[in-house]
Amino acid sequence: MEISGRDVETRLTLAREFMSGVDELPTVPDIVLRIAGKLNDPDVAIDEVADLLLQDQVLTARVVHLANSPLYSAARPISSIRDAVIYLGLDLLREAIFTCAIVDLFKTGKGPLNRSTLWAHSLGVARIAKLIAERTGFLNPVNVYVAGLLHDVGEVFINFFRGKEFSQVVTLVDDEKITFGQAEERLFGTSHCEVGFALAKRWNLNEFICDTILYHHDIEAVPYKQAAIVAMVAFADEYCTLRRLGFEGHKPVDSIRTLLENHPSWGIIRRSLGRSDFDEKLIVAELDGSIVEIRAAVDELFLL
Repeated sequence: MEISGRDVETRLTLAREFMSGVDELPTVPDIVLRIAGKLNDPDVAIDEVADLLLQDQVLTARVVHLANSPLYSAARPISSIRDAVIYLGLDLLREAIFTCAIVDLFKTGKGPLNRSTLWAHSLGVARIAKLIAERTGFLNPVNVYVAGLLHDVGEVFINFFRGKEFSQVVTLVDDEKITFGQAEERLFGTSHCEVGFALAKRWNLNEFICDTILYHHDIEAVPYKQAAIVAMVAFADEYCTLRRLGFEGHKPVDSIRTLLENHPSWGIIRRSLGRSDFDEKLIVAELDGSIVEIRAAVDELFLL
């Protein structure tokens, strides 16, 4: 398998070597992985999840605060983690927990791009990809959200843990009007896709998350099993870049029309889901109608 001129194993080897220069790699808190595991069980008791969350008071407070934010539009104030669990339900709770945990993961880091700029893009991609999943009848939109949230975790890592090198990437992107991935490939022989994949593997994250991270810029190479999720996230990524949600690298396309006509995602989504009874132009029109609300919700998250 080839990705951007090098086979994927070579690129992953280079990514691991690139990461080896960091003394202490970031880790997802064990409590988050334990809760995520519980939430995969449809028969799990709400009290069991709430009790697990209470073991991490900071995460508990963040989830309660997030449940009260415009992201979830609570009809009444939510004051306890049990209220949050009941209000959100298991699927949205998983979404909220990953949002709080992942955004906080690089909270103390410093890099050429600030934390809110980087995560605003990833959160925007997560929300847009989830909307696409809902409108196309995908069975688990929350999985698409989580994959979208983490798709650029390699970029975030390089920014905060290899800041000097990432400054070179930003300069090359600005000077030569190329994408971040192209600049990283030229400078390091690998990209944020492979770096993020290696991180996700270290964290023992689900296969659909790992494949989204690795293939979101090369969706025609993705394994068929994960094709729909990766295609939705890939389109959302280009859409958010075009709509200037989060950091603004070089834009591969200059209009929604061009994106719809040239991006392979919709054909992949149709083939993967075995259906063609949706109109991507209508879906994108709905996305455009939601972008102001999504931007406000994303901005609100960084006030929590």
